[in-house]
Formats: sequence, C-alpha cells, structure tokens
Amino acid sequence: MEFCRSSGFKNFVPVSGDGVSGENIKQTRKHTFTEGIHLLRRMKSQDDSTLFGGCAFNPFKYTPCDHFTQYFKLIKKINQGANFLVTQFGWDMLKLQELRWYLSSRGLYQPSIARLLLLTPEWVEQISAGKCPGVHISPDFQGILKKEVNYSYKQFEAAQWRRLQIQAAGCKLLGYSGVQIAGLKNAEQVSIACNMIVEALSEFKTFESWKNEYYEHLARAEMAPYPHRFYMFDKLFSEAHVDEFPSMKEGKIPQCSGSEKLHYKICEFLFSHASCQDADEHLITKKIFAGCRKCSFCRLPLTHYICPELCPKGLSNGPCGGSRADGSCEFGEMECIHSRRMRLASWLNEIDSLEEHYIKSAEKYSKAKK
Repeated sequence: MEFCRSSGFKNFVPVSGDGVSGENIKQTRKHTFTEGIHLLRRMKSQDDSTLFGGCAFNPFKYTPCDHFTQYFKLIKKINQGANFLVTQFGWDMLKLQELRWYLSSRGLYQPSIARLLLLTPEWVEQISAGKCPGVHISPDFQGILKKEVNYSYKQFEAAQWRRLQIQAAGCKLLGYSGVQIAGLKNAEQVSIACNMIVEALSEFKTFESWKNEYYEHLARAEMAPYPHRFYMFDKLFSEAHVDEFPSMKEGKIPQCSGSEKLHYKICEFLFSHASCQDADEHLITKKIFAGCRKCSFCRLPLTHYICPELCPKGLSNGPCGGSRADGSCEFGEMECIHSRRMRLASWLNEIDSLEEHYIKSAEKYSKAKK
C-alpha cells in the first residue's frame, strides 16, 4: 500500500491471487495469501483518502453454492470499504447482467468495471487446459473457436475483435462504468481496441439492437459450461435494467449429510469458545475433529467449525474466484470449504452470517511463534 502511495497510484484493488503454477496443495499451503478484504478494512479504519480502494469479483459461477458464496464475499468487501469492483473476464453476458441487476436491486451503486479478454489461440489453449483459474470457455464455445482457428487465423482474429466490440458495447448498455481489456500486446493493439470500441458504442444505441448482434456472434453457442448453468434471476435479457427486485430462480443448496450434522454438533460442544481461548487450547482435539492446522487465533466458532486453513490459500471470509466450473477447488477435485459452509449455514438458517460477519486474519502457527 505504501509503495502504491509513493508511486502515485490512486486506485488500489487488492486480491489474494492465484497459486504458483505446477505446485500441489501441500506446496501451496506453505505460502501466505493475504485476503484483499483485510487490506480494504485497514484502509477503511485508517480513513485513507490517498488510495481509492476497489475489489475483484468473479461473476462467472454456475453452481448455486459457488455462485452465492461469491456474492456473499462481494457484499463483505463492499461493507469493508470497496468503492468499486472489477470483474474477472468471461464471455457470458447474462452473468455480467446478473451482477448489475443484483447490485441495483440491493441499492448498491459502486462503479463496476468489466474485464474483457481479446482471445488468441494461445489464450484459448491455456484456458481450455485449466491454466487460468476461474476462467471458463464452455465446450460449445470452444468448438466454435477451434473451427475458426482451423479455417483461417485472419478469420479467427477478426471474430475476436468483433466479439470484443460487442462485449464492450453491451457492458455500456448494461450499466458498467468502464471496461478493462486484457490480452493487448502492444500500443498498436491498444489504439485499435480504443477505436473499435468507440465505433461499437456508436453502432449500438439500444439494448435490443445490441442483443441481436450478441446472439449472432456469441450466444449462438451455449456460454454456460454445461451441465453447470445456474443463473440467479428469471428473465435475464428481457430488458437492460430493472426498477424492482427481479424474480429469482430457486437455487437448490445440497443438504448436509447426517455425518456433517453430527460433526458440527460435536465440534460445537467441544469448541464453541475456541475463539476466546489460547490457540494452543485443545490443540490435539481440534486437529482430530476439525483438521486444525495451528493458527495464531482459532476461528472455528466463526466458520461453522471448518478450519479456514483447510483452504489451500487459507481464506476465511469466503472463496477466491479460482474454482472450477463445477465449483470444486482449483487445486484438486475437493469441494471448496466455503461451499461446505454454505450448506451448513443453510441447514442452521444462518445464511446472513456469510455476508455480515467479517473474520479477522490469523497468522500461521509457525510464523506466530517466531
């Protein structure tokens, strides 16, 4: 933060970041990932006006648990001082509209910036191979892109520029304050992108005219990563904006198993006061029942007795944006711990706690003891 101030930066978007490519879960856990929400809270508590703090958000989530936990964490970030938000890049404009409808229906008017990507064959290959955590190209869209590449590189390139135009104009019509373009390699491409986006803004004056072009160049493919295709609202794309809270779809949260409920009740009996006790208290028992990984401050009562350090990044306030299309962790086939918390909170009728309760950070035990 101090470096940003001294270097003349005005906008500041803290993110926890991705894991190191090629490392496994055990290696990843040796690193310290700082949740961006902690830095936002620090800026807010210091009343720091030198930096304008924002947050990152990934709206391209397609299972109910993965989707809702992302939104709960977004609200936490806004409550802790995020003044604007920047989305992950993706191609499903229904998901970008979903975010705008959600914010406006809750009376949240922070500026939203949509991050877009100019696709190249190399980007398609990396994303399709799962090397860009949290970014998905649906199988249907992958098929179209491969046909374009095989037919002619020039046709592929022209199609991507047109898609970039359509996405940028659509973001404007949906209420986004700006776009951030990734994948531009040089100043010439930056100039081309600016000129083409200006042309697109002049071309599309109404949502209906834009929507027809979007269906022609993007949505003729299924943009959701089938079979995972959850959307929060009914009638997306029926209009650009909504004046009242839109009708929501039923997002079925998987029920907790009997063993999960029993585990919760045992941990509640044993560790309900753990956050008020020394971290070493009942350490062996916590390790047996909750997979304790030795933190400087025990957060079990605050996280439905699921140790945040079971997350490879050690995130306690909600998920990162890097999950796979089915909602599983980017580091393996395991369920995200925050999806597990979502199921427990649903069973306990404590869903509100997932967006209302900020959980302070804790050092890893080995570092805290030094």
